[in-house]
Amino acid sequence: MDKMADLFPEVRALKRDLPEGMVAIESKTGAKLKHNNQKIKYDGFVFDSLKEAKRWQELQTLAKSGEIISLTRQNRIPCVINGHKVFTYVADFHYKCLIQNKWIIEDSKGWKTPIYKLKMKVLKACYPDFEVLET
Repeated sequence: MDKMADLFPEVRALKRDLPEGMVAIESKTGAKLKHNNQKIKYDGFVFDSLKEAKRWQELQTLAKSGEIISLTRQNRIPCVINGHKVFTYVADFHYKCLIQNKWIIEDSKGWKTPIYKLKMKVLKACYPDFEVLET
């Protein structure tokens, strides 16, 4: 067992409880991450949290079953108001749900900051035909 897991039992528990194929990534500097999350490497990608990695796994299953198509990660979506680009939103996931026949913009969040809430409102206003999910 490594020194970090010896000092912090929660790190040991996290490493033990990860689903198959998922690997916890420790900070290179040893600094604590912003919202106490743990970066996870899975399927060749690095996810900001275990929750996000698990959701990717679920969405891949839906894609394989044919319920969703065009599944992408970290899609950059410009939010433009009156011809002015206000910001670019980076969605955790973007796909088309064939059951609802709608495009979905999905964000996996554990902690909703005030700026995140504002960005969600603007995103929904800019893309009223898209379903915006917070999982």
